[in-house]
Amino acid sequence: TPIDNVPEMVATHEALATRLGLSGRLLIAPEGVNGTLACEAATFTAAGDLAGSELTSKTSSEDFSKTGLAQYLEVLRSDPRFEGVDLKLSSSPKAPFPDLSVRDVPEIVGYGKALAGIEDPAGEAGRHLSPEEFHAAVLQAQTSDDFLLLDVRNGFEYEIGHFDSAVHPSMRVTSEFAPWVKKNAADFEGKKVLMYCTGGVRCEKASAFLLREELSGARPLQVSQLSGGIHRYLEAFPDGGLFKGKNFVFDARVTMTAADHAPAKADEAKADEAKADEASGAPSAAKRPKTEPKASNPSQALQGGGDGLQGASPLSVVGRCGFQVSGCGAGWDEPRPIDVCAVCKAVCLVCRKCREQNAELLCPTHAPW
Repeated sequence: TPIDNVPEMVATHEALATRLGLSGRLLIAPEGVNGTLACEAATFTAAGDLAGSELTSKTSSEDFSKTGLAQYLEVLRSDPRFEGVDLKLSSSPKAPFPDLSVRDVPEIVGYGKALAGIEDPAGEAGRHLSPEEFHAAVLQAQTSDDFLLLDVRNGFEYEIGHFDSAVHPSMRVTSEFAPWVKKNAADFEGKKVLMYCTGGVRCEKASAFLLREELSGARPLQVSQLSGGIHRYLEAFPDGGLFKGKNFVFDARVTMTAADHAPAKADEAKADEAKADEASGAPSAAKRPKTEPKASNPSQALQGGGDGLQGASPLSVVGRCGFQVSGCGAGWDEPRPIDVCAVCKAVCLVCRKCREQNAELLCPTHAPW
């Protein structure tokens, strides 16, 4: 969503978020808004981006309408530029952020100069696939050479959780994406590219880049992306579907399992239902007679959108100690702020024991120094 007056919007939203007692991180650029906000009293978190916004909750959906975060989202939705915003709901056992930061930035995802000409990513992005459509396409990709399944997140995020057979640039930072694409241009020729990221934001600009980039004469046949990212996929497939491991998130939770997304999806439906009831004057769900769900298989009624295909267990640890640095190779997917390269600050996956044995970490790029 293009933003005309970024400084004005920064000042307005910083004042509003402060008045409502919110914490979190909000980035505002000419190309749109990206961020995560939390309401400490109810431990709710909302994140807005080019594709929509995300909400993280700990309390019941009936309490949400009374929070400062709910008021903030009402203001956001009243802005025509954010009409139809995609609201994502997830749970958080603790406050995701210690304070509030609203910043004026050149771009909401740091792709750098190579993608600077893409001023309206949402308008130029590839075809959006629903989680169910993406699931079916990934199944095809795993048995066909016509597809290229592409993970556009940073390397450590891929290591923590990913779709099997996905190609990943193993980036330390997002600005390495464009050079990697140009270097591997021949791999895209005639391919149906399936792209995914955490919540769909990074794919907007990345897919637009693939569609407009000449790639040294080679061009993909088609570019599609997972709408709503891994977040929406794990909501649709509570058993993890074809995704293995955990979804890395940029707050105090660090990672989320497929199971973390499932209860939140139910809360989101309840919140929408309560809002509709309020508008129509109908009694709220809490006051209606209780009915049992009708399903031939009770487990299917509880699990939602699974189709019987199993990925890794939602609690599986896919990451290994030693990504970016030397390590013992044990299962590990809990990076901390201190687990970074001393030179470039790239995240390193290293277990507590190996970290204690290394006062300073160096990624492969800087280890030879």
